[in-house]
Amino acid sequence: MGNKAKIRCFVCQAVFKKKEGELACPKCQSKTVAKLSKKHGRDGGDGGEQEEPKSIGTAQVPIDTDGASCGTSPSQKKPKVDHTNAEQSESQNKTSESQNVATEPSARPTTVSEEVRQTAAGLLDNLAARVTVVESVGPSFANAVKDISSSTGCIAVDCEGVKLSRTGPITLIQIATEDNIYLFDVLKMGAITFDGDQSECGKSGLKAVLEDANRSKLMFDCRMDSDALYHQFNVTLRGVLDLQLLAIAAERRKGRTIGLVPGFAKVARQWLGSKTVKLVSFLKSEIKSLYEDDGEDGESALWGRRPMAIDVIRYAAADVGLQIPLKAILLEEINNCEDLPVGKDGAAVMMKRTLEASAKRLDEYRGLDEAQHEKATLRENACAAPVF
Repeated sequence: MGNKAKIRCFVCQAVFKKKEGELACPKCQSKTVAKLSKKHGRDGGDGGEQEEPKSIGTAQVPIDTDGASCGTSPSQKKPKVDHTNAEQSESQNKTSESQNVATEPSARPTTVSEEVRQTAAGLLDNLAARVTVVESVGPSFANAVKDISSSTGCIAVDCEGVKLSRTGPITLIQIATEDNIYLFDVLKMGAITFDGDQSECGKSGLKAVLEDANRSKLMFDCRMDSDALYHQFNVTLRGVLDLQLLAIAAERRKGRTIGLVPGFAKVARQWLGSKTVKLVSFLKSEIKSLYEDDGEDGESALWGRRPMAIDVIRYAAADVGLQIPLKAILLEEINNCEDLPVGKDGAAVMMKRTLEASAKRLDEYRGLDEAQHEKATLRENACAAPVF
């Protein structure tokens, strides 16, 4: 018999001889493996073995001599970025496009496993196809506002900013529909983002839909965003279902006790499944590498940088894009607890209470004076779960 082919596992890096019919690593059982050939040394030198693409099921896993993925990477597909308005020239468009391409992070060492990278790649490709970055009051702005206003389902809303608060500026607002994700660059457009520009053929902004109490909006911990929108742009949010409260309701529906309010990462880890969690972990690691040299306020200051790096755009899109599937999962959990004493009627009561608590939450920060506000926001991420 000839020599059996040697295989390397991406997850645990074990090298083993492939047996007939064997597709998984015998050490960790991962199917993310690649064949070694007699071309180069494992460290790139001549005369040794180099990893070549090997089809595992329907997946191709090509890698380079350092073991990093050179197939479909999370940085290949990019979100659409609208830099133009009706007056900008073609040369300006090319300049803006080249600036954004230049912000793509180069390959760099990371603690994220190859398994996470491979999982994140497909999810990021799907995400990128849905994202449009709007940076000026041009056709894309009008189309985005029209799509958001006319969509029939709920929309998801999130804000980012530099030390975001009533005084820390909002620099980005993200809105997701069932099909699309829009990132509005508030740092560049300012109040026009919300008020629109009547001189531009009567273009309306986001204020009307954000203030419409009959339009269902999803947010995760709406307190600070509501406060910032009100004090900076005179936008009074209405019609919000706070998913942080809905997650608490789903836990209480099962009879569990909740102490502190859960963060988004914890809720995503619990309810959205391992693939989504791997995507969030990947994006967070990439973002961390962008601000790790900026000191204590690096992550916050990152939202004030322009042009935005591709990984920053993806992170912002994922933050809001995951809210719609999260709502569906939490609602299903609440409705499926029929074996509890409260039964089906209890689910309706729980939803009613969650919506009422969400409405009160919108005013929790924005209705405070300065002294009360400072005291309340200091414990924003470590406050007790509200009773409702």
